[in-house]
Amino acid sequence: MRYHLDGMGHVHTFDFHVELKDGTSRAIAVRPTSRTAALLSVLRLTLEMAVMDKSRLQFLLGNTPWIGHGIPEHVVTDGGAAFISFEFRRMLTDLGVSHSLPPGGEAKLRPYIESVFKTLSVQFLHWFEGRTFSDYIEKGEYDPGENASVCVDELNRDFVVGVQHVYNNQPHAGLAGETPHNAFLRLSRKYGVIPPPSRDIQRHVFGVTCSRTIGDKGICILGIHYNSRQLQDLRVTAGQAEVRVRFDRFDLWRISAWNGVGWFTVGSSFGLPEDLSVWEWVGAAQELRRIHAENAKENLSSMYEAINRLRASGDAAAARAELGASVLSEKRIKDIERRHFRSITVVDDLKSAPAGLVPIESPRDPLMAGIDAFPESFAESAAEDDQADEAEDINDGAAPSQLGGVADLKFDDEDQ
Repeated sequence: MRYHLDGMGHVHTFDFHVELKDGTSRAIAVRPTSRTAALLSVLRLTLEMAVMDKSRLQFLLGNTPWIGHGIPEHVVTDGGAAFISFEFRRMLTDLGVSHSLPPGGEAKLRPYIESVFKTLSVQFLHWFEGRTFSDYIEKGEYDPGENASVCVDELNRDFVVGVQHVYNNQPHAGLAGETPHNAFLRLSRKYGVIPPPSRDIQRHVFGVTCSRTIGDKGICILGIHYNSRQLQDLRVTAGQAEVRVRFDRFDLWRISAWNGVGWFTVGSSFGLPEDLSVWEWVGAAQELRRIHAENAKENLSSMYEAINRLRASGDAAAARAELGASVLSEKRIKDIERRHFRSITVVDDLKSAPAGLVPIESPRDPLMAGIDAFPESFAESAAEDDQADEAEDINDGAAPSQLGGVADLKFDDEDQ
């Protein structure tokens, strides 16, 4: 697969970063998010979305099966600052993906991604008030802010459904009348697709990065302790210095820690089940704080009961779709910990007993469900925080030995 990646720009208060999947099949996928998110953060999520299973969106929105995922062979972008940053090139290198940047001002060298912008604007965006248009001549005296008519999660939902259910399933002139969905099926059967990386490698490459000091109980993130012999060995050499760790927002049962050579996996001391998301965990902590405001300790069984309520109500499914959620950053995680875990200690009263989590249910209305611990603008300084994060990542000249590079793929613990 050959991916063409670029940003569509502002549509009132939103950014749509479009990833064209496979220039041969013309199938596309979008990564909508809030305008407060830094471009580099959204690029990371877009690349992650390209390689990972997107069944969570299909489950919530009920559209055509979203089968297109896997590691691309090549990615084509323009020469924007985020695309030439160390962090973006690091992610491509970790996945073994080649990268090309055609000369600036030569849009004809990136025809697929440039033409799709006009297609999406004509087919979908003209239905909404509050458009910013492509230039000031087309915009005229129209005020997008005064005419904004939809919320971010509603526009995200409608746009994703429109792209996947309509565009990818309608005849395409460039494919002699074949639909992009069917073209992807035909070509993947004939030539195959590089399968997506394991959950461990996805976390190593795309996980939310934090810095933590290793203690007697290991590393604590969101009230969860992670510990292993290898982590304690790292503590001997690192001492009181902070180490870089990454966690998967869809799966908290393991984290990745950087030892100066590569990433290694560390399991949770609680023995958390797989597929437990950060939204469910934080939402459960918030619910229990409301009920037991004076308690300094919360039993793990009580957390699981609260998580089951979020799953049964459909709130968990809506949160996992990330239709209106802010991009998680280290500053945002620290804010969440201060708000919900500052005075709480989670006690493992199950002693390795099964968690007993119920299946995730779909909400009746995705726009009326969610977990309010993750509003669209989590903090007043969200925009400034994300912009600062992006500037730090783009200008980061750190060597791969500090941030991770090709050595990230040297793992012995994937199947542990």
